[in-house]
Amino acid sequence: MNTYLLNELKPNIKTFLHGTGWDFSHGKHPHQCPDYDTFLYVVFGKAVYNFGEYKIAVQEGDLLFLACGCPYDLEVLSEKCGIVYANFIFDLPEKVSLKCEATVPPGGKNVEYSIRKIITAWRIKAPTMQADCLSLLYAVYSDFLKASTPAYLPSQKHQRIEKAREYIDAHITNPDLSVKDVAKAFKISESHFRYSFKAMHNMSPTQYIQQKRICLAKALLRETNDSLTSIAEAIGYSSIYYFSEAFKKEIECSPSEYRKRVQIGNVKW
Repeated sequence: MNTYLLNELKPNIKTFLHGTGWDFSHGKHPHQCPDYDTFLYVVFGKAVYNFGEYKIAVQEGDLLFLACGCPYDLEVLSEKCGIVYANFIFDLPEKVSLKCEATVPPGGKNVEYSIRKIITAWRIKAPTMQADCLSLLYAVYSDFLKASTPAYLPSQKHQRIEKAREYIDAHITNPDLSVKDVAKAFKISESHFRYSFKAMHNMSPTQYIQQKRICLAKALLRETNDSLTSIAEAIGYSSIYYFSEAFKKEIECSPSEYRKRVQIGNVKW
Protein backbone atom coordinates (compact mmCIF):
# COMPACT_ATOMS: atom_id res chain seq x y z
CA MET A 1 0.00 0.00 0.00
CA ASN A 2 1.42 3.37 -1.05
CA THR A 3 0.57 6.35 1.18
CA TYR A 4 0.45 9.94 -0.08
CA LEU A 5 -0.23 13.43 1.22
CA LEU A 6 -3.26 15.12 -0.30
CA ASN A 7 -1.20 17.75 -2.14
CA GLU A 8 0.87 14.98 -3.74
CA LEU A 9 -2.09 13.07 -5.16
CA LYS A 10 -4.96 15.62 -5.37
CA PRO A 11 -7.69 12.98 -5.89
CA ASN A 12 -11.24 13.79 -6.95
CA ILE A 13 -14.10 13.51 -4.47
CA LYS A 14 -16.23 10.49 -5.38
CA THR A 15 -19.28 11.17 -3.23
CA PHE A 16 -20.46 13.24 -0.26
CA LEU A 17 -21.86 11.31 2.72
CA HIS A 18 -22.96 13.60 5.55
CA GLY A 19 -21.94 16.46 7.82
CA THR A 20 -22.47 17.39 11.46
CA GLY A 21 -20.86 19.06 14.48
CA TRP A 22 -20.03 17.98 18.02
CA ASP A 23 -18.55 18.99 21.36
CA PHE A 24 -16.02 16.65 23.02
CA SER A 25 -15.30 16.96 26.74
CA HIS A 26 -11.84 16.97 28.33
CA GLY A 27 -10.03 13.62 28.37
CA LYS A 28 -9.54 10.58 26.15
CA HIS A 29 -12.19 9.28 23.77
CA PRO A 30 -12.67 5.77 22.33
CA HIS A 31 -10.62 4.36 19.48
CA GLN A 32 -12.10 5.04 16.05
CA CYS A 33 -11.41 3.75 12.54
CA PRO A 34 -13.57 5.60 10.00
CA ASP A 35 -14.56 4.00 6.69
CA TYR A 36 -14.77 7.42 4.99
CA ASP A 37 -12.67 10.55 4.53
CA THR A 38 -13.29 13.65 6.63
CA PHE A 39 -12.53 17.37 6.64
CA LEU A 40 -12.81 18.59 10.22
CA TYR A 41 -12.63 22.22 11.39
CA VAL A 42 -11.85 23.05 15.05
CA VAL A 43 -14.29 25.74 16.22
CA PHE A 44 -12.84 26.02 19.73
CA GLY A 45 -10.56 24.15 22.12
CA LYS A 46 -7.46 21.99 21.75
CA ALA A 47 -7.00 18.27 21.09
CA VAL A 48 -4.50 15.64 19.96
CA TYR A 49 -5.26 12.93 17.39
CA ASN A 50 -3.02 9.90 17.95
CA PHE A 51 -2.54 7.72 14.87
CA GLY A 52 -0.02 5.36 16.46
CA GLU A 53 3.03 6.19 14.33
CA TYR A 54 2.42 9.93 14.63
CA LYS A 55 0.25 12.49 16.42
CA ILE A 56 -1.43 15.68 15.25
CA ALA A 57 -2.19 18.49 17.71
CA VAL A 58 -5.04 20.80 16.67
CA GLN A 59 -6.59 23.96 18.06
CA GLU A 60 -9.17 26.57 17.15
CA GLY A 61 -8.90 27.53 13.49
CA ASP A 62 -7.20 24.34 12.29
CA LEU A 63 -8.50 22.23 9.41
CA LEU A 64 -7.80 18.51 9.80
CA PHE A 65 -8.01 15.82 7.14
CA LEU A 66 -8.83 12.33 8.48
CA ALA A 67 -8.16 9.61 5.91
CA CYS A 68 -10.45 6.63 5.37
CA GLY A 69 -9.33 3.52 7.25
CA CYS A 70 -6.82 5.37 9.42
CA PRO A 71 -7.45 4.40 13.09
CA TYR A 72 -6.93 7.01 15.80
CA ASP A 73 -7.49 7.91 19.45
CA LEU A 74 -8.66 11.40 20.43
CA GLU A 75 -7.54 13.27 23.53
CA VAL A 76 -9.13 16.64 24.32
CA LEU A 77 -6.69 18.91 26.17
CA SER A 78 -9.04 21.82 26.88
CA GLU A 79 -12.24 21.70 28.92
CA LYS A 80 -14.16 21.18 25.69
CA CYS A 81 -13.36 20.98 21.99
CA GLY A 82 -15.98 21.92 19.41
CA ILE A 83 -15.74 20.69 15.83
CA VAL A 84 -17.72 20.72 12.60
CA TYR A 85 -17.00 18.18 9.89
CA ALA A 86 -18.04 16.68 6.58
CA ASN A 87 -17.64 13.01 5.64
CA PHE A 88 -17.09 11.89 2.04
CA ILE A 89 -15.12 9.43 -0.09
CA PHE A 90 -12.14 10.24 -2.30
CA ASP A 91 -11.81 8.41 -5.62
CA LEU A 92 -8.47 6.60 -5.15
CA PRO A 93 -6.58 4.08 -7.27
CA GLU A 94 -6.16 0.57 -5.89
CA LYS A 95 -3.45 0.04 -3.26
CA VAL A 96 -3.26 3.76 -2.54
CA SER A 97 -4.02 5.45 0.78
CA LEU A 98 -3.81 8.97 2.14
CA LYS A 99 -2.11 10.33 5.26
CA CYS A 100 -3.95 12.37 7.87
CA GLU A 101 -2.70 15.95 8.22
CA ALA A 102 -3.73 19.38 9.53
CA THR A 103 -3.36 22.92 8.19
CA VAL A 104 -4.35 26.48 9.04
CA PRO A 105 -6.55 27.34 6.03
CA PRO A 106 -6.06 30.73 4.32
CA GLY A 107 -9.85 31.10 4.22
CA GLY A 108 -9.96 31.14 8.02
CA LYS A 109 -13.48 31.06 9.46
CA ASN A 110 -14.85 30.85 5.93
CA VAL A 111 -14.00 27.13 6.05
CA GLU A 112 -16.15 26.74 9.15
CA TYR A 113 -19.07 28.45 7.44
CA SER A 114 -18.70 26.28 4.34
CA ILE A 115 -18.92 23.16 6.50
CA ARG A 116 -21.89 24.62 8.39
CA LYS A 117 -23.65 25.16 5.04
CA ILE A 118 -22.88 21.54 4.16
CA ILE A 119 -24.48 20.43 7.45
CA THR A 120 -27.57 22.55 6.78
CA ALA A 121 -27.90 21.27 3.19
CA TRP A 122 -27.52 17.66 4.36
CA ARG A 123 -30.22 18.10 7.00
CA ILE A 124 -32.68 19.76 4.62
CA LYS A 125 -32.01 17.11 1.94
CA ALA A 126 -33.20 19.14 -1.04
CA PRO A 127 -33.07 17.46 -4.50
CA THR A 128 -29.80 19.34 -5.18
CA MET A 129 -28.23 18.31 -1.86
CA GLN A 130 -25.43 16.16 -3.30
CA ALA A 131 -24.38 18.81 -5.85
CA ASP A 132 -24.62 21.65 -3.30
CA CYS A 133 -22.56 19.77 -0.73
CA LEU A 134 -19.92 18.70 -3.26
CA SER A 135 -19.51 22.31 -4.39
CA LEU A 136 -18.97 23.49 -0.82
CA LEU A 137 -16.74 20.52 -0.06
CA TYR A 138 -14.46 21.34 -2.99
CA ALA A 139 -14.11 24.88 -1.63
CA VAL A 140 -12.88 23.43 1.68
CA TYR A 141 -10.62 21.01 -0.22
CA SER A 142 -9.15 23.91 -2.22
CA ASP A 143 -8.36 25.83 0.98
CA PHE A 144 -6.69 22.75 2.42
CA LEU A 145 -4.48 22.31 -0.66
CA LYS A 146 -3.50 25.98 -0.69
CA ALA A 147 -2.42 25.82 2.94
CA SER A 148 -0.56 22.51 2.64
CA THR A 149 1.23 23.14 -0.68
CA PRO A 150 4.76 24.56 -0.24
CA ALA A 151 4.49 26.49 -3.50
CA TYR A 152 1.57 28.49 -2.07
CA LEU A 153 3.65 31.27 -0.50
CA PRO A 154 2.40 34.85 -0.09
CA SER A 155 4.13 37.61 -2.04
CA GLN A 156 5.53 40.72 -0.38
CA LYS A 157 2.17 42.40 -0.93
CA HIS A 158 0.37 39.49 0.69
CA GLN A 159 2.76 39.59 3.62
CA ARG A 160 1.76 43.20 4.22
CA ILE A 161 -1.92 42.19 4.21
CA GLU A 162 -1.12 39.44 6.69
CA LYS A 163 0.59 41.98 8.95
CA ALA A 164 -2.56 44.07 8.76
CA ARG A 165 -4.64 41.01 9.69
CA GLU A 166 -2.40 40.42 12.70
CA TYR A 167 -2.94 44.07 13.66
CA ILE A 168 -6.70 43.51 13.50
CA ASP A 169 -6.35 40.43 15.73
CA ALA A 170 -4.36 42.40 18.29
CA HIS A 171 -6.90 45.27 18.38
CA ILE A 172 -10.10 43.26 17.83
CA THR A 173 -11.69 44.42 21.12
CA ASN A 174 -11.12 48.11 20.37
CA PRO A 175 -14.54 49.64 19.53
CA ASP A 176 -12.79 52.29 17.40
CA LEU A 177 -11.15 49.69 15.13
CA SER A 178 -11.98 50.47 11.51
CA VAL A 179 -10.92 49.12 8.14
CA LYS A 180 -10.03 52.63 7.02
CA ASP A 181 -7.61 53.15 9.93
CA VAL A 182 -6.00 49.70 9.46
CA ALA A 183 -5.36 50.42 5.79
CA LYS A 184 -3.93 53.84 6.67
CA ALA A 185 -1.64 52.33 9.34
CA PHE A 186 -0.09 50.03 6.73
CA LYS A 187 0.02 52.69 4.00
CA ILE A 188 -2.43 50.88 1.71
CA SER A 189 -5.40 52.51 0.04
CA GLU A 190 -8.65 51.37 1.65
CA SER A 191 -10.09 50.02 -1.60
CA HIS A 192 -6.92 48.07 -2.40
CA PHE A 193 -6.77 46.72 1.16
CA ARG A 194 -10.38 45.53 0.97
CA TYR A 195 -9.80 43.90 -2.42
CA SER A 196 -6.52 42.19 -1.41
CA PHE A 197 -7.83 41.04 1.96
CA LYS A 198 -10.86 39.40 0.36
CA ALA A 199 -8.69 37.78 -2.31
CA MET A 200 -6.51 36.20 0.40
CA HIS A 201 -9.14 35.28 3.00
CA ASN A 202 -12.33 34.81 0.97
CA MET A 203 -14.09 37.42 3.10
CA SER A 204 -13.99 41.18 3.52
CA PRO A 205 -12.02 42.72 6.43
CA THR A 206 -15.35 43.86 7.90
CA GLN A 207 -16.64 40.28 7.87
CA TYR A 208 -13.37 39.08 9.39
CA ILE A 209 -13.63 41.57 12.27
CA GLN A 210 -17.22 40.54 12.94
CA GLN A 211 -16.42 36.83 12.88
CA LYS A 212 -13.46 37.23 15.25
CA ARG A 213 -15.61 39.23 17.69
CA ILE A 214 -18.45 36.71 17.58
CA CYS A 215 -15.95 33.91 18.21
CA LEU A 216 -14.80 35.76 21.35
CA ALA A 217 -18.41 36.31 22.36
CA LYS A 218 -19.20 32.60 22.09
CA ALA A 219 -16.30 31.78 24.41
CA LEU A 220 -17.48 34.36 26.98
CA LEU A 221 -21.06 33.10 26.76
CA ARG A 222 -19.87 29.53 27.34
CA GLU A 223 -17.31 30.20 30.04
CA THR A 224 -18.61 33.19 32.07
CA ASN A 225 -21.80 34.56 33.60
CA ASP A 226 -21.09 38.07 32.36
CA SER A 227 -24.07 40.13 31.21
CA LEU A 228 -24.68 40.58 27.50
CA THR A 229 -23.87 44.28 27.87
CA SER A 230 -20.51 43.48 29.47
CA ILE A 231 -19.70 40.91 26.76
CA ALA A 232 -20.64 43.36 24.00
CA GLU A 233 -18.30 45.98 25.46
CA ALA A 234 -15.51 43.43 26.06
CA ILE A 235 -15.40 42.35 22.42
CA GLY A 236 -15.57 45.82 20.86
CA TYR A 237 -19.27 46.59 20.36
CA SER A 238 -20.46 49.96 21.67
CA SER A 239 -24.10 48.84 21.56
CA ILE A 240 -25.77 45.64 22.75
CA TYR A 241 -28.21 46.04 19.85
CA TYR A 242 -25.45 45.86 17.21
CA PHE A 243 -23.83 42.98 19.10
CA SER A 244 -27.08 40.99 19.17
CA GLU A 245 -27.76 41.66 15.48
CA ALA A 246 -24.23 40.62 14.48
CA PHE A 247 -24.43 37.48 16.65
CA LYS A 248 -27.77 36.39 15.15
CA LYS A 249 -26.42 36.95 11.65
CA GLU A 250 -23.41 34.70 12.29
CA ILE A 251 -24.85 32.03 14.61
CA GLU A 252 -28.55 32.13 13.66
CA CYS A 253 -29.71 32.57 17.25
CA SER A 254 -29.51 35.35 19.86
CA PRO A 255 -26.65 35.50 22.42
CA SER A 256 -29.04 34.65 25.26
CA GLU A 257 -30.46 31.68 23.33
CA TYR A 258 -26.94 30.45 22.59
CA ARG A 259 -26.07 30.61 26.30
CA LYS A 260 -29.22 28.63 27.19
CA ARG A 261 -28.32 25.95 24.63
CA VAL A 262 -24.83 25.69 26.10
CA GLN A 263 -26.24 25.30 29.62
CA ILE A 264 -28.54 22.43 28.63
CA GLY A 265 -25.89 20.79 26.45
CA ASN A 266 -27.73 21.47 23.21
CA VAL A 267 -24.82 23.18 21.42
CA LYS A 268 -22.92 20.67 19.28
CA TRP A 269 -20.57 23.15 17.59
